[in-house]
Amino acid sequence: MLHQPKIKNRLQIFKNHCQQLLKEDLVLALIIFLPILIIAIFLGYENNQIIPLTSQIGNLYHSKNYLKFLANWDGAIYLQIAKFGYSHFYLVNFFPLYPLIIKLIHQLIPSYLNSGLLVSWTSYIGALYFYLKIVKNYFKLTTQSDIVKATLLWALFPSAIFMLGTFTEALFAFLALGAFYFSLKNQYIKATIMILLATATRINGIFLIPLSALILIKNKLNIKKIIFSITFSTFGVLSYMLYLKINYHNGLAFLITQRNHGWLQNSFFNGLSNTSIFNLFFLAIVIISIIYWYQKDKILALYSCLFLMIPIIGGKFGGFPRYTLMDFAIPLMIWSISQKKAWVYNLTIIIFSMLWTYLLMQYAGGYIGG
Repeated sequence: MLHQPKIKNRLQIFKNHCQQLLKEDLVLALIIFLPILIIAIFLGYENNQIIPLTSQIGNLYHSKNYLKFLANWDGAIYLQIAKFGYSHFYLVNFFPLYPLIIKLIHQLIPSYLNSGLLVSWTSYIGALYFYLKIVKNYFKLTTQSDIVKATLLWALFPSAIFMLGTFTEALFAFLALGAFYFSLKNQYIKATIMILLATATRINGIFLIPLSALILIKNKLNIKKIIFSITFSTFGVLSYMLYLKINYHNGLAFLITQRNHGWLQNSFFNGLSNTSIFNLFFLAIVIISIIYWYQKDKILALYSCLFLMIPIIGGKFGGFPRYTLMDFAIPLMIWSISQKKAWVYNLTIIIFSMLWTYLLMQYAGGYIGG
């Protein structure tokens, strides 16, 4: 009986410690990430015998590793680049930072697939960490439940399944969201570094430059610092262009090779007439986001508008759901609406979860890659 107060005190200390830990954004990011990963592996492993694998064996990553279904389509190409470099000219449209990091990690981990997944999963956790911070700051959220609910709108975005595979999505999301967050906090040097790396990861990393610059202008940062940020943010893509100039005698080779993948060959309306209903769904969401934010936050409206430029300039909708995953204005819009209309959130989560599962099964089977 004499030890009972001590036990109660220790239990209370442990309880307080756990409650404090749950307030940490990184812990919340892990709490969101782990169930998503477990569900994805359960549903995707050997496609869970639900649908047969595609007959197009070129769409599949061939390995004895039971996680091979996470490296189909472009996922296999990134692993190939990590292993052999740019062995063919037509591969240069795949930007270098992600396969380069995989190659470095492979020095410690013998499997290229496991190295790629480690990079993607770690980046995904980091992306969730920054997204949690963004919604807290942008919407002034104070309760953990609201912060998690707001973040789930992005974590369960249908094409978010590609952040679990050997695609650039997770790494790019980590860098883009980090740049977004640091810009909101006026930490322009950190934002600049994030954007620089993002432009070495994907061509649409350049979208982050006007986003960051406009936020910094809104925050009334010194104009010289903003010019510095804009200038150095481009060094990622400029470095890659220099590499292409030296090795392929054309700094814009990554644009030329896009034609091999069907881009820059047709008009927007031709691409629109031949695209799927699924792509039209994502196109509609982007347009709604532009209209919604135009009255509330023109910076986010412009950012969404940049994603609309992809099919307009490219004349194709290939991978459009993956591109819209990086249009963070969309889940932010849905949460903003949900604060006044709770049913919008519930309906969206149901629809997103169903589409997320559908895309996962199709990707695991090798039927789609974006």
